Amino acid sequence: MPPLRLLKAHTFCASLRSLKKRDLFASRFSPEAEPAYAILSHRWCEGVQDSDRIGSSSSSSSRSRNAVRKRPREVTLQDLRRRSLGRLRRDAALRDSLEKIRGACRRALAEGQRYVWIDSCCIDRTNLFEVSESIRSMFRWYRDAACCLAYLWDVGGDGDRMDDSGVLLRRRKKKNERQEEYSEWFSRGWTLQELLAPRSLLFFDRRWNKLGTRRALAAEVERATGIPAKYVTDFAGHAQEASVAMKMSWMARRSTTKEEDTAYCLFGIIGVSMDVRYGDGRKEFLRLQDKIMREPGLQDESIFAWRRSYPRGYPEASKCSGLLAPWPDAFEQSGDVRLRPEKYRSRGPYELTKDGLRLPVPISIAGEAGYGNFLGRIKALRNALFGTTRSLPLQCWMETLEGWRTISLTIRKVNGNWQRVQNDSFEQRTWVKWMT
Repeated sequence: MPPLRLLKAHTFCASLRSLKKRDLFASRFSPEAEPAYAILSHRWCEGVQDSDRIGSSSSSSSRSRNAVRKRPREVTLQDLRRRSLGRLRRDAALRDSLEKIRGACRRALAEGQRYVWIDSCCIDRTNLFEVSESIRSMFRWYRDAACCLAYLWDVGGDGDRMDDSGVLLRRRKKKNERQEEYSEWFSRGWTLQELLAPRSLLFFDRRWNKLGTRRALAAEVERATGIPAKYVTDFAGHAQEASVAMKMSWMARRSTTKEEDTAYCLFGIIGVSMDVRYGDGRKEFLRLQDKIMREPGLQDESIFAWRRSYPRGYPEASKCSGLLAPWPDAFEQSGDVRLRPEKYRSRGPYELTKDGLRLPVPISIAGEAGYGNFLGRIKALRNALFGTTRSLPLQCWMETLEGWRTISLTIRKVNGNWQRVQNDSFEQRTWVKWMT
């Protein structure tokens, strides 16, 4: 686990001209010697670096090049090490980031904290080992912080609605239309763990005015994220109650700059860790699910309770796949999936082998509409034993208007292997008796 690199809040709040680079950071602390600290949660400025410019040919005007070069970006650890703070202050691209850091330091001091951790400038991003270790430690760092400062850069400007019914809403104007949206902070991938992990979370607008605490704004946060208030206010106390599918649903429709981060920002929430491999893209989300299935104590069949969306008219025969979801958005409608209590489970857990996933498939011989007589039961048993299509009930259920219903997937045998079909839906049934 990497040592923690912390900013000295009181030093950074001093006059920028009087600061020296060596005064900004405290000594790096090992986990057993970490002092109390505040931690910042924020939306990064995604400015274009010189090496990222597109179309910078000789025919481009000097004015265009300068405009690109001055797009806002975050202050990095290398900036603080290699450039004087006076030069950083004169750089228009870094001005907003510097003010954000100073604002965070001021607020940390107001909360009684001498040290601050900020991901944009406290991690050496040129060191791949440090980046990998920091990603695996991120949830713990947010959890162990004395307080977390959530900075909503898009709240508090002109035209924002700041009242009791929508304290975290902002107003955008698109042409002649007014559209109200929650802060972008609520739609980013990394901010999910930054919302749930801290013991204490405070919200601030772009001018560092305090909006309220996470507990006071729990109902508003639930509306913004779809996460039940009890998990928002006390995730540590209720984490074991949430199924894997439910946790995955919280990540649905959130965005990250890099596709791999969609998997990495779920490490602490689900309770797993694995090597970081940037460059593998969406394969990392599949690898995360494989890791969850192999983790002792995490054999949660709700990981299979997902539904994929298809455009209208998509061929039914093409709606087939393996059991694992291709992307977190497939769990968008799985927020109500719950694990079945142990006493209601009808079979043992699945087993991962070198040939794939092995699990007992229960056979329904009663409880289905139309199979109430003896001949109906014999027909159901024959189809289940010798047919190529079966229903696979999972050890999880979902609450419906008719009550609790077991979730069941449709699987079909193709070339000797079973695959999921009709993966845009799953059945909800009440099963009476099983044979395995």
